[in-house]
Amino acid sequence: MFKFGKLAPKPAPLKLRTFLTAPLPEPPREANLDAVGLADQNMFGNDRYGDCAIAGPGHETLFWERHNGRPPAPITDADILRMYSDVTGFDPNDPSTDQGSVVADVVKYRRTHGLVDSAGTVHKIAVGLGLAHSTLEVRQAISLFDVVGLGIQVPQSLMDTVQAGGDVWDVPDGGSEIIGGHYIAGIAYDRDYLYVISWGKVYRMTWAFFDTYADEQWVYLSAEDVNGQGVSPDGLDLAQLREDIAAL
Repeated sequence: MFKFGKLAPKPAPLKLRTFLTAPLPEPPREANLDAVGLADQNMFGNDRYGDCAIAGPGHETLFWERHNGRPPAPITDADILRMYSDVTGFDPNDPSTDQGSVVADVVKYRRTHGLVDSAGTVHKIAVGLGLAHSTLEVRQAISLFDVVGLGIQVPQSLMDTVQAGGDVWDVPDGGSEIIGGHYIAGIAYDRDYLYVISWGKVYRMTWAFFDTYADEQWVYLSAEDVNGQGVSPDGLDLAQLREDIAAL
């Protein structure tokens, strides 16, 4: 069983392009392919509930940690569902409350409250920045920050592929009915595919699928970057970004 749960997008309050003082470097031809095997295999309840916009941050957090050589956090289904409840009012005992999430609301919660794992550790982002609907910006974001958050409209053809055990998401000939919205973590790319985590598995999304069905894109910055204590890409106006975050 596979669930979705991404509601209609709200505009990102802050966008990456706003804070660029110089063009970002041309992204490499491929990025993170050697790290695809670090993706976790958790469903995080998204086989039962429409919590994809919360499950995605769980996948992103674990990928960041493993990719950077840190022990993975003990993030459980219960942790994800608790955050789903905090963001939306979801009650597992009341099916009518399982209505999904607006990604922008989840991004705000990740910044202000964070995802709390089963050991009580809080995993926050400093900010989520909206990206343009651009293969260039998505590739730049993955190469510089490791992960992008993607919202898509799900065609029936995708579910047919997933339920048949396939792992390539492509644009079907003749179109396909849209059956819901979904949030996924993009962790790598090459010339042909964007590699994404969903439903406990890595799938390959063609760039044509991205162009056709993606309807929101996010990149997340760590607190260390925004505080000027870590490594950030050249050309990013961190001073202005700090001011704008404080005003949110």
